[in-house]
Amino acid sequence: MKSFNPEQRHVYREFEDDLKKGLPSKRVVLIEPGGTGKSYLIDTMTLKINRSLGLDNVLEGETSGGSRHTLLVKTAFTGVAASNTGGFTLHSALECAGRSMMSEMSEATLLRLQRDWESVKVLVIDEISFVSAASFNTISQRLGELFPSRSHLPFGGLHVLLCGDPFQLSPAGARPLWLQKKSPSIPIRERMGIDLYIECDAYFELSVGQRNHGPFYDALSEIQVGEPSAEGLRYLNSRHDPALKLNPDCRWTDSTVIVGMNKEVQAYNDAAFKRDCLTPDDRGQLKKTARAWKQIAVGRDKEGDPVRTQQEKQSIIRRCLSRRRSTRGIDQFVPNSLSLYVGQRVMLTYNMFVELGLFNGATGVVYRIFGGKDVDPHESKEEACNRMASSVEQDNPPYDLPVVLVQLDSSGYREPSLSKVTPGVIAISAVRKGIQIPVPATVYQLPLVQANAVNVHKTQALTIDKIVIDASKFFAPASWYVALSRVRSRDDVTLVHPISLEDFSSRGQVKAIADISDHVEYFRMRFSALFRPPNEEDSGDVSTPIDPYE
Repeated sequence: MKSFNPEQRHVYREFEDDLKKGLPSKRVVLIEPGGTGKSYLIDTMTLKINRSLGLDNVLEGETSGGSRHTLLVKTAFTGVAASNTGGFTLHSALECAGRSMMSEMSEATLLRLQRDWESVKVLVIDEISFVSAASFNTISQRLGELFPSRSHLPFGGLHVLLCGDPFQLSPAGARPLWLQKKSPSIPIRERMGIDLYIECDAYFELSVGQRNHGPFYDALSEIQVGEPSAEGLRYLNSRHDPALKLNPDCRWTDSTVIVGMNKEVQAYNDAAFKRDCLTPDDRGQLKKTARAWKQIAVGRDKEGDPVRTQQEKQSIIRRCLSRRRSTRGIDQFVPNSLSLYVGQRVMLTYNMFVELGLFNGATGVVYRIFGGKDVDPHESKEEACNRMASSVEQDNPPYDLPVVLVQLDSSGYREPSLSKVTPGVIAISAVRKGIQIPVPATVYQLPLVQANAVNVHKTQALTIDKIVIDASKFFAPASWYVALSRVRSRDDVTLVHPISLEDFSSRGQVKAIADISDHVEYFRMRFSALFRPPNEEDSGDVSTPIDPYE
């Protein structure tokens, strides 16, 4: 049986004590870098609570009474983090939408959620650094609605375990859970979320792990707190390849490129597309490519309006395919077509079934393409507009979008394959969603993007075999730390640009890391007698933990 280290055992004993007290309303913060045994600890807690409350026959992932959740619910803000824990996204578990998670609950939704959460005693939120202060407050209020008799208590009176590494990326465009020095006045919803976190009831740290030793870990620990040493920089910069700066030969074919901005993602992916499709294979043949446009279906604005003419539809579809979305005041082009070829690296952009490993951020390669019969795969945007205006009705899905078979990476999908000889093959078809700008319309699109290169925000919680880091547009304080910690060793990293002290000396970088360090130190001082495990000889007897992997 796998044994706990002293830190894990300390947290488990505190959980056992709380279990004996009936799992009172409590917020527990558990800070843990990757590889410190958090998943094993939580799985052991899950078995312990099931057995203690008379549910020995309930296996993980099973429920009783038609409810969706068991006694302990594992969640995370992103699909990849939720999949890593074998849980749900917070949006799915609480049936809410949008970054703020403030969508209204209908009476039917409320009744369904109350049934699903009826037996829940413990809520685990992983990758807590990604949860904004406003969302954190919303989660607590929403759970209060599900448990009206305990709505006066935080999170509806649940026992809440908040896990994560605050030195990783914080929520994009939103306030994190800790106080930031010299920040302007804080809106009440965000202030309430910060208070819920800072005024937690217990605090622990996990620091011991299988990978948490050696020069790579030491250098990574210095990067984490923004204080790299000269020795650590020399060690990491030995992986710098000056030839990659201009990348004339695309010598990163077997690696995922991590960059800081979406424009760089597009540039690297375009280069990979040209490299793969313009180079003949051993037989002198080029790869066959197919282009899948977003399909726009335009109906009437409202009941009773006249049917639009062909020319009006063409004009509207052209505007939809050229539309831009505003992000923090900056317009960004919305890609409207995807060029595909067999062997292409792709990423899911939709949480299809997180519990099975089909999450937004799951990666793989195109295995096979079943295309539409009547569509020119190289048609122009104008030709696509004309075709959609004449053939697509608003209430009928298009028949000319391809179905793509994707072989997912082994670390993601955990279910049977569509291929008898190749593992991890699934079928991806178009998903439907509505838009309101520039006009109300229905959009069908493949939930895929090319993934030879990805934004650093997309990589958090992923483990990647080999990476190339182009940090020329890294702006977030945690970008270097998150990018480097995606791999298992220094030899799995190649740097386009060397790391320098200047990368950590900007005013914004220093301030952000200091805010994180200060709130961690506050927790350590406040819980000085609790967060570190006591000496083993003074700890007393405790029941042997159940091994969830036996």
